[in-house]
Amino acid sequence: MTNDLERIEAYLVWWRDTVAAGARPWRFGTVLTDDRFPGRWDSNLVRVDGSLPADVDAPALAAEADHELARFRHREVLVEDDATGARLAPGFRDLGWEVVRLVSMAQRRDPDRPPPPIETREVDLSTIHPLIVETNLQDRGGMSPADAVMLADFRQVLVERLGVRFFTAIVEGEPAGYCELYIHDGVIQVEDVNTLARFRKRGAARAFVTRAIAEGRAAGADLAFLIADADDWPRAFYATMGFDPVGQTWQFTRPPAGR
Repeated sequence: MTNDLERIEAYLVWWRDTVAAGARPWRFGTVLTDDRFPGRWDSNLVRVDGSLPADVDAPALAAEADHELARFRHREVLVEDDATGARLAPGFRDLGWEVVRLVSMAQRRDPDRPPPPIETREVDLSTIHPLIVETNLQDRGGMSPADAVMLADFRQVLVERLGVRFFTAIVEGEPAGYCELYIHDGVIQVEDVNTLARFRKRGAARAFVTRAIAEGRAAGADLAFLIADADDWPRAFYATMGFDPVGQTWQFTRPPAGR
């Protein structure tokens, strides 16, 4: 029987390969690119599929990324095998790369409490676009307004290729935040959970995430998951909503020069 982690891993391969404008093999996995959005890191990366030979270290992998992603200003290496990522992490830190441990969390328990009685809505991209731009500028330190708009514009690709749906909660008459919902092969992913700072600690995120999951289950999906930074506070919030860790991946990034 396929377990939750195996289903999530298969879903993530589908997600990344479907949204990519270009996908080609390299000797350790897959290169994913989208020249329409050269500044979007997660659209232009090298993915390590499976484990790596023991003699392949961080400098060697960084050199491979330099070659495969030469036309882009940033570098991103995604390692799906947890043990391999853990082995490489110290070496990438020594190189000055950013190291993020990402945890996949599946909803296996009931939330510890119901959401507050806040109105939630499903909205289209044109409605949510300004809010995406605002949260990008709020939460991603140093992001330029042009990049914030670019990342919001990228959602049109997600609408067209993945059928993403957007949910928000209304506080004081305006959208307080949002999340994205993806559904594929019985799997729900809740992604990009953001609340404007002025509306935090009122239960808005709990409300719109609960609504999104309910919509996904109503569509027939039976496994709900999300991805969190293993070392950041939202992981604890998701735990209160019944999400438990089931697996880890590693993300190694080098920002463009000057950032």
